[in-house]
Amino acid sequence: MATQEIVLITGANRGIGKGITTTYLAKPNHTVIAAVRKPSDPTSQSLLSLPKAPGTKLILIQLNSISKPDHLSAVTTLASEHGITHIDILIANAGIFPPSSVAPVTRVDHDEIRSIFEVNFLGTLTLIQTFFEALKRAKNPRFFVISSMGGSIGALENLGGAPIFAYGLSKAAVNYLVKACHLENKEICTMAFCPGWVNTDMGGKAAEATGLVDAPFVTMEDSMTGLFKMFDTASRETSGTYHSWDGSVISW
Repeated sequence: MATQEIVLITGANRGIGKGITTTYLAKPNHTVIAAVRKPSDPTSQSLLSLPKAPGTKLILIQLNSISKPDHLSAVTTLASEHGITHIDILIANAGIFPPSSVAPVTRVDHDEIRSIFEVNFLGTLTLIQTFFEALKRAKNPRFFVISSMGGSIGALENLGGAPIFAYGLSKAAVNYLVKACHLENKEICTMAFCPGWVNTDMGGKAAEATGLVDAPFVTMEDSMTGLFKMFDTASRETSGTYHSWDGSVISW
């Protein structure tokens, strides 16, 4: 009997999260847990009709990134209703980049920073803290974080001066989390990835807000192909690294 691999993806109903969910559903013998803020939303319900490979199933659960009770409830629900007590692959994808946050350092609104930081960083921190024990029970535990080139201090000069301070700050914090988690937990493969600038709802609005509408977008297909080459070969040897969708290494 084929081994079932259990994957949990946050922000699974839109953009990059939906692309990751769709791709895992197309792989045989997977249990794909789609964590979404509102399971009743049409974008969440649409996941139920996505094509599934033989032996693969989808579980839809509620998980608001900024709600600790949602995280705790998800762990309980997965165990009591689905018999799931371990997670093989935990993917922190949920994030926000509101156009209203686009501003230079000298004018960025403090409330915008707080709201983005709460979702993008604290949401990721809450996820790994809550599902840490379930992840450790896996034979080959992997923790993947969808970050952004915008969070790279080393690549900051290559971003053309785009005023993304609030968003970039949150992703830089996420990157620190990835590196710290890698160093503290030798049994877990922890990696950060930039999916590229894909023309999703969030990506498109961010391009407009930053004046980068002519920036070369990456197609969802190319992004997923590149990410899954790394997802499928991830191991403790590749842990603690930060890669772009095309496999290139990004400086922290």
